[in-house]
Amino acid sequence: IWDVAGEVVRDRGPRVVLVIGQGGSGRTALVETACRMLDEGGWMEVVRLRYRDPPGPEDGYVGAVREILAPWNDNRDELQIRLARWVARDRETKLVTAMREAVLLARWCGYLRPGERRPNAAMGLHFLYQHLHRRGWRGGSCLVMDDAHLAEEPGDGLDMAEALLDGAVGERPVLVLATLTREALETDVELAEKVDMLVDRGATRIELGRLGKDRVHQVLSETLFLDPALAEDVARRIE
Repeated sequence: IWDVAGEVVRDRGPRVVLVIGQGGSGRTALVETACRMLDEGGWMEVVRLRYRDPPGPEDGYVGAVREILAPWNDNRDELQIRLARWVARDRETKLVTAMREAVLLARWCGYLRPGERRPNAAMGLHFLYQHLHRRGWRGGSCLVMDDAHLAEEPGDGLDMAEALLDGAVGERPVLVLATLTREALETDVELAEKVDMLVDRGATRIELGRLGKDRVHQVLSETLFLDPALAEDVARRIE
């Protein structure tokens, strides 16, 4: 992963890493370790997309963008002002110009006045691509998709990885780290074909086996900060 991240910085272009393994193989822990190194080292800013079964409102790019734009319970006026200032600073434009986009973004987040309708969901996807591009000044941005096989919306999940690799959304220095389960690939032919297609287009595929007791103990200690005795007991039970 570190080598692929270096390619993003060097070539100023997208790269995709697919981390595949069965349950308990440490997919998420591996990706989080890489993200921590990139973030703490000042190499890349990380944006996380999460997917669950059943899906929730915080899932995918919709949930990620809403978390970026409206992390607090603002009212409509407060949100518009805050977004306008942010957009003006981010785009280096006048506040009055930024306010027009801020109004649309506030509506997209669901802050609607009587008679208003929420803009198309694709507006949030466009914003995310722009956000990743502007955060690439360090050398690149990192987009994490945890359990990407659970993505359901068009344009979400591995569709984003494909769009970035193909240059369909511009040439952007983005490192995509997507985790998938081995079980999902074995039961979903379309998903398996998508993964093969991404690998053919340059994605890196990493296969993980199930963790042994010592590795489980290490992951628990590093990520959950459990008492050593408790981590040892949990690792033994998982094994």
